Amino acid sequence: MDPDVWFPPQGGSVRAAKRVCRVCPVRINCLAEAMQRGELYGVWGGASEDERRQFRTARRDDNEGGVDDRGRAA
Repeated sequence: MDPDVWFPPQGGSVRAAKRVCRVCPVRINCLAEAMQRGELYGVWGGASEDERRQFRTARRDDNEGGVDDRGRAA
């Protein structure tokens, strides 16, 4: 496929890539590998750059136990 499907220009649509990912048998493995490597760009495992950033933030928050930067429960 055209690389632009997986790496659209900034502000471009990720719909075509997500449509392909939706039926891909290795979607979960693809996303897990991208998260492990810290991929910042493109669509991996059906997740856009913004979605993976949200996943990383949520995982970091979970690992910190819901404590804010002053050590108080969030």
